[in-house]
Amino acid sequence: MKILLVKNSVVPPKDYGGTERVVYWLANSLQKIGHQVTILCAMGSVSSKINIQLIDPSKPVEKQIGDIYDIVHFHDPYKDFLSVPYINTIHGVADPGESYSINSVFVSHNQAKCHAAEAVVYHGLDYSEYGIYNKNQKKDYLHFLAKTRWKIKNIDGAIAIANKANKNLEVMGNNPIEKVVIKNIFSTSVHFNGMIAGDRKNEIMAKSTGLIFPTLCQETFGLSMFESMYHGCPVYGTTYGSLPELILPEVGYLANNADDLANAIKNASYNFDHIHQYATDLFSAEVMAKNYIKVYEQVLNGQTLNKTEPIYQKEYLDKTFEFEM
Repeated sequence: MKILLVKNSVVPPKDYGGTERVVYWLANSLQKIGHQVTILCAMGSVSSKINIQLIDPSKPVEKQIGDIYDIVHFHDPYKDFLSVPYINTIHGVADPGESYSINSVFVSHNQAKCHAAEAVVYHGLDYSEYGIYNKNQKKDYLHFLAKTRWKIKNIDGAIAIANKANKNLEVMGNNPIEKVVIKNIFSTSVHFNGMIAGDRKNEIMAKSTGLIFPTLCQETFGLSMFESMYHGCPVYGTTYGSLPELILPEVGYLANNADDLANAIKNASYNFDHIHQYATDLFSAEVMAKNYIKVYEQVLNGQTLNKTEPIYQKEYLDKTFEFEM
């Protein structure tokens, strides 16, 4: 099958970029299965493994696709006419009243439900980027992995949980240049590592006894949860978005207050090997690619992926996300 993946960003990302990493992992895995894959992406994209075609910003994207592909897979919202069959993975949440193509795919069942849709393919990670899992690694502190300037990621809540659990907290995701406004920033148990990636990021996760993930939004998937679980880390998070369907009791604990999460940390007795296996067995790039092949075949056989065009449902617009510290 000749497959074109479209993402108007630099792919693969030079340092960060969750969606861009997923696109590149998918391309690699599809190619390993035996398909011909091209990524149509932004200037600055370079790869020695995948055929890259750069987007010309002066022309409509559809004018740059042609008719040589069996299917086109957009990773930015796309809903216009295209002469080639296409699908659209929705990585975020729609604006009120915004609808998507009927052949849109969502990355969790909760995200699909919010849009009155049915088609779901979970993200999968290329775990070869995360080093060798060491089952005998000594674990000590907790970690937080998200952009601290995003209030919805709730760094204040994470620090409160760590303090109540009497655990040190390693924070990855703060910008060391700007002062981050954090209520508990002077806690002696918190260490801010800045925006880090690669070996240093993997080293911190490998030595951590758990990820604190107290998100305050309709979290669509949460790559950092699976990056952490690869290293055997249980996830301590809220009950919002996709977390209840992804974080089962044997791999983590969910609550919307710091006391319950801190108590769960104090009384934890998780099997780190099982957590590692859960992530690698069910949420790998290879599994993701095989599931997308099924979706491609559905569309090529003339089926639609959803009953109607997905649209964000009013009942979710006013949902509040609270966290008690």
